[in-house]
Amino acid sequence: STELVIIHVGSNDLDNTKARPDSKDICVDQTFKVIDSAKRSFPNARIAMSQVLPRGMNINSRLNRNIVSYNDAIERACVQDKKLTYIRHRLLSEDRSLYKADAIHIKPDTGVRLLVADVKRTLRHQQQATTGHQDGY
Repeated sequence: STELVIIHVGSNDLDNTKARPDSKDICVDQTFKVIDSAKRSFPNARIAMSQVLPRGMNINSRLNRNIVSYNDAIERACVQDKKLTYIRHRLLSEDRSLYKADAIHIKPDTGVRLLVADVKRTLRHQQQATTGHQDGY
């Protein structure tokens, strides 16, 4: 049976505040629906939520402020639910050199490698904290 579900969503709908000022809240609600669906589909699995990455060069843009607010809401939910794990991507959130020239997509070599390393490190740490085992991810 499935032991782990990793959910990594994008940020397109978080950039819709001109048309829908509540778009961040809608995205949070939709994400909770995805989480609930994953829980029903895979009742024995842990669910890992991957932090939404910032976009563009202006870290203080409305979109990036929405992303921070969205991530905060999802992280709070993960802290409150033992089946959820939140995966942070600190360097990908800070180092724009890990992104392609469009400043939106991560580079396939360094950026993707770091994203995968963040996932593995978080899951390994979480597993060790809950089971005391050193093996796994």
